[in-house]
Amino acid sequence: MHSHLVADRSNYWSNIIQDTWQWYEAAMDTDELEPPKIPVGKPDLELLSIAQLEDCIVELEAEIARIRSAIAGKQSARGAADAVFKI
Repeated sequence: MHSHLVADRSNYWSNIIQDTWQWYEAAMDTDELEPPKIPVGKPDLELLSIAQLEDCIVELEAEIARIRSAIAGKQSARGAADAVFKI
């Protein structure tokens, strides 16, 4: 028997199975099956006191400062890299 025919047949069925599974995954829409996601970390502001709202502002301003610092660090690193590769 020709061994290359057996290998070709095995590859053929493997491709059929893989193609069928990819089609099944693409056809299956699971978004409708999952419950809607509730945003995490976003409290209802109407339920918070003035002091709690002020605390939220302080925390958010601290987070903004942290993000700005990260951006500045990345811009500095990028500027240094650009200077190295400038011709």
